[in-house]
Amino acid sequence: MATMRAVWLINVGKDSQPTAILSRRFPTVENRVRLSHTEGGYMPPPPDADFARLFVNALAARTSPTKQVLVITKKAPALSSSSMTSVPSPPSSSSPSPRAPPALLSLDPVVFISRRKADGSELYFVGLPEVNRSLPRLSDTAHSSHSSSSQPSSTPTSTSSASTQQHDQLLELPCVTATLCLLEDIANFASIYEPPYEAKHMAELQMYINCFMPFGTPSDTSRPAWKPYLYKGKPRLEFMIREEVKASQYDSDTVPDAWQVHGTIFCKADIEGLPEITVTLSLPTGAATGKPTARVEDFIVDSRVRATDVTALKKLTFTPPLGQYPLCTYTVTSLPKLPLRGFYQMKEVDATRNEVKVLAQLKLDDAVNNDFEYCEVHVPFPNRGQITSVQASPTAGSVVLDDRKQTLKWDVGQRFASRNLEVALPASVVFDGVSRSTDIFDPFCTGASCYVQAHFKVIDHTLSGINIDPKSVVVNPSTKVQVVVMRETVGNQYFVWNSLGQGRYAVSE
Repeated sequence: MATMRAVWLINVGKDSQPTAILSRRFPTVENRVRLSHTEGGYMPPPPDADFARLFVNALAARTSPTKQVLVITKKAPALSSSSMTSVPSPPSSSSPSPRAPPALLSLDPVVFISRRKADGSELYFVGLPEVNRSLPRLSDTAHSSHSSSSQPSSTPTSTSSASTQQHDQLLELPCVTATLCLLEDIANFASIYEPPYEAKHMAELQMYINCFMPFGTPSDTSRPAWKPYLYKGKPRLEFMIREEVKASQYDSDTVPDAWQVHGTIFCKADIEGLPEITVTLSLPTGAATGKPTARVEDFIVDSRVRATDVTALKKLTFTPPLGQYPLCTYTVTSLPKLPLRGFYQMKEVDATRNEVKVLAQLKLDDAVNNDFEYCEVHVPFPNRGQITSVQASPTAGSVVLDDRKQTLKWDVGQRFASRNLEVALPASVVFDGVSRSTDIFDPFCTGASCYVQAHFKVIDHTLSGINIDPKSVVVNPSTKVQVVVMRETVGNQYFVWNSLGQGRYAVSE
């Protein structure tokens, strides 16, 4: 168990000064450390800006890039200075003459771990633990090492060897090992946020530190580390079942259509205390066979799920963290039909005018809920230059050009209004035929080899039919909770290839 004097979160950019974006000091621990230095040599943690600068300087002076323990030193103030900190010895007739203060003051050991951010800068989680002063003072060796390194030395090998030996001695301290584990926990908590860190993110991290180590020593409680504080308010339990479908349709007798469906169930529990929740997932069954109409495989649960029933009806027991998190993921390996059936044809009608005619059609499956949050179809034209004129007459929605003038965007709307649940886009498109560096380039999509891509989100529907009955949710200890279950199907990489050309497809060996 480590008792911390202070904790810092230091950001070191490529072209900027190091900045302490978060710090937490523990005055009760620091007062105990100050009183333990009866022979002088006490160095309080400097202000955040000074500490960040001293830390980076010590980091640059490392003899090995793998070292995670540093000794930060600075010159002791003059004896007459008012900033000199000392604790007088009790009077005694046999007491020796006062010792001269050391030439250098040190903070040791300074323990850290680093995380590299996407922009190339480094984020350092730094801790300064309290060291048992009954142990040999390692700072004495640090003083001699730094004193010798401050002047030209003729024996750099011995200096490096002494520094390595000192680092090994620091690593043997129990407080150093415990501090490394503590910093890893803090870094794991901070990893849920994406840099640059906002003030509210730092406030939550500060609250996390205050909750699990309010006085410098980590608290030994049954509360999990990923739930640093408890919710207070009206209880509410939300489940979101989201399935993402990817497909390629060819309208060909020789090339079969391909598709993939992956699902994720998210949970958000706004419930007081540390409840245990049990939820049962159900799959629809066929009336004739009594078996599920869709097959679900690769069922993977989150590490916080403590019990599962891997039968046809999957039962999960878990203690939820704060905020929304993925409860489980799965793959759907069999589907009766795709949610949107597509058809696309494009042919060149006038080569001299660079004119083509297109026909895009979509049909919604009868079993799919006719309620979209959005439904768009993109008709790109790579390698043809910019579009100069468009004559389109969609049966639903509207058509616009993108900023590059190389793609038609067909906004179908939120419902298929026709009785047969079909929509169509016939259009005539003319290009200028001029090649530009900003043009969409695709070496495969030349001539009749082209496609349309659908983007849609169906509300209150899943392709697998997986659902959660709110009445089957059990909360322990028992409490009245509002349970909300939402479902959606999302299609992004949903391609329909030109039936008059060639399409991309995978060939199995």
